Amino acid sequence: MTTPAGETPLARLVAERAYDGLFPNLYDWIYVMGVAEGGELTFETVNPPLGGGSGFLHPDVAGKTPEACLSPESARLLGDHFRRVLEEGRPLLYEEEHVVEGRSRSFQTTLTPVRNKWGRIHRIAAVSRDITSLKEAEAALHASEERLNLALEGTQQGLWDWNIATGEVYRSPRWFSMLGLPSGAVEPTLEGGLAKIHPEDRLQVEGAMNAHLEGRQARFQAEYRILSGASDSIWVFDAGKVVAWDDRGEPARMTGMCTDITERRRAEESLRALVGGVVHEIRNPVYGISINLDAMEATFGEEPRYVPFVTALRESAERIASLMNDLKDYGEPRTLNPEPCLVRALLEEAARSCEPQATHKACAVGIHLEDPRLVLPLNARRMHQVFRNLLENAIHHSPEGSEVTVRGRRETREDHPWWVLTVEDQGPGFAPETQARAFEPFFTRRKGGTGLGLSIVKRVVEEHGGSVELGNRPEGGAVATVKLPAPRKPASLLQDAP
Repeated sequence: MTTPAGETPLARLVAERAYDGLFPNLYDWIYVMGVAEGGELTFETVNPPLGGGSGFLHPDVAGKTPEACLSPESARLLGDHFRRVLEEGRPLLYEEEHVVEGRSRSFQTTLTPVRNKWGRIHRIAAVSRDITSLKEAEAALHASEERLNLALEGTQQGLWDWNIATGEVYRSPRWFSMLGLPSGAVEPTLEGGLAKIHPEDRLQVEGAMNAHLEGRQARFQAEYRILSGASDSIWVFDAGKVVAWDDRGEPARMTGMCTDITERRRAEESLRALVGGVVHEIRNPVYGISINLDAMEATFGEEPRYVPFVTALRESAERIASLMNDLKDYGEPRTLNPEPCLVRALLEEAARSCEPQATHKACAVGIHLEDPRLVLPLNARRMHQVFRNLLENAIHHSPEGSEVTVRGRRETREDHPWWVLTVEDQGPGFAPETQARAFEPFFTRRKGGTGLGLSIVKRVVEEHGGSVELGNRPEGGAVATVKLPAPRKPASLLQDAP
């Protein structure tokens, strides 16, 4: 063994052991109680923890009896435990409180009997730890849990806690009572809960869950039907978030709350039914007005005195029809049920829907995708509506003979993959006030517009886990940017689509 110059092995050994016994005794009082032939108890040694010399026990009590150095109550408590060890002849673990420096503190103590060569217990070794902070934390946690339970009862919400590492899911009693089930009636796993979701809603819930677990969404949110104990289903709003990660940065724990929104959904369905009835009742007379206008034009042709009135009436009828369509779309239920969708085909179909408007203004629509065979999980009908609305707005504000361009590219933002789709025009762009209020329902600067088109766009895109923004291009013109989450694995059901 080599040593530094001038240092002997013995000196090095002394130096290495200079701290022996210091660090193992950071938190505990370690003391030995001597037991005389007559049963009298006397402190032989006391080794307090670091910083605890003036606390519960200190080295100065060595050679004294408990009655001589402790309060009467503490001496009595200690004496009772030591005598129990003497009587039973085995170790004892207990917790109790002692008054230290005018404050009650909690201690956890282990007493171990030590026998001499004749078998008599002549010493008792003790290790005590101050657990006051732990007890206070437990009490605070218990109080917090009670407050949470009371709050959950008051708000009719069910709590769930998913340990992703073990696969175990805790569901609060309120979660089960919402479904009319006894506690524990559902297997404590994620699959156990997913099995209770209505089959038509499960794909949507799994998609929202994956979007959050993969970091593409800040939190998990979904509205869905869940089967209850009465062979029926209730609507719930479920929201959760990853709250812990493992050493590799992967999600390790996720918690959330379920809220029964059945009454709200019923109210929404009633409202949709009312809107649907209104739309139906208004469409019929509007259709009749349009037919009569056609008859007037066929009868009177281009007679100057009738043309202004027919034109005004037709514009009003078309605006009413457009408003009815938008009201019906705005009231669509929020369940998406996405399926693998070929994005280029969807965009081309949206462009074809705008052909009459584009032809009238001699505008071309160009579609440029980084991946022409891109497939995303979408509700094709509603996402078609999104891009049709954006294209109609772009064409409306474009100068004659210009081009509206749709671009799609994959980007990584905040360490997560997204598909970014933009609709760009060469018009005047957005005025500041219009840009700030564009997504408000019924706000519009467009003549004949209903003000619901962009509100519908925003709602549908956000329901897909994405976002939409409006802005102006540096070279002039407006741009609408739709950001949709890129799935971890490419969709495969449409791989062979043309």
